[in-house]
Amino acid sequence: MALKYYRVNQICPHIFPVGRSTFLQWVKDGIAPAPIKLGLRTTVWSEESLEQFAADMAAAGSAAELRRQADEINQVIGLPPEVKSELAFIQKVKAELDPPREVKEGMELTRRIKKEQKPPKL
Repeated sequence: MALKYYRVNQICPHIFPVGRSTFLQWVKDGIAPAPIKLGLRTTVWSEESLEQFAADMAAAGSAAELRRQADEINQVIGLPPEVKSELAFIQKVKAELDPPREVKEGMELTRRIKKEQKPPKL
């Protein structure tokens, strides 16, 4: 099986419908997978790492559900203010990770197309 690699201009409008700067910020924050540097000005991401990232995003659940769970925990244990601010930051990041329906559908369509394009095993 041939490995596929994507440049950022192939990822953002087509695989993940977010802006280039948003995706690069996710990489910088450690949310999205780290790139592979092929040269001084050539950066790529493997298809496998992008698929895993999309699956992780889908498995994280909706941002609203994560926010509700964090609020419940906060109310039960009465966290100090510095921890509350960290939780707010985590909630904000998770809200950004909640993929739009179009992303989930696009990744599913990509998987189906790839499955159809695989040559039969001999």
